[in-house]
Amino acid sequence: MEINKTIMTWVIRVMLIAVLNTLMVMGYAEQTPVKIEVEGHWNETERSISLIVPVSAYITSDLLFVQSSTLRSDITITIVKNGSIIYEKTVPAAQTANIGISVVDWEKGTYTLELRNQWGGYLYGDFAK
Repeated sequence: MEINKTIMTWVIRVMLIAVLNTLMVMGYAEQTPVKIEVEGHWNETERSISLIVPVSAYITSDLLFVQSSTLRSDITITIVKNGSIIYEKTVPAAQTANIGISVVDWEKGTYTLELRNQWGGYLYGDFAK
């Protein structure tokens, strides 16, 4: 009887976690991301400049997303407000498919997103929070 009670407790915990995760994802899915228009150039090797930029960025009220379609470049993400660096992180190439940055606690205002890679690629664009 004790084993059944333990199993039932674990089943309820797993179900509760699944429901909470689903609700959390649904909350983010309801927010329509706004594309951050970026300018600049993006090199993916030492000798070439791609005319098609494989990196894009989007903002919701809670998250900023940076996405790479090639996974060839380490990406250094810098976010600046009023000349001060608010956020900076380098993400290894293998982890650049979908990068999420929480902006929940950030003040309203205009920010500049800067993206750099190891081959001298540089993209930048402004966004509002």
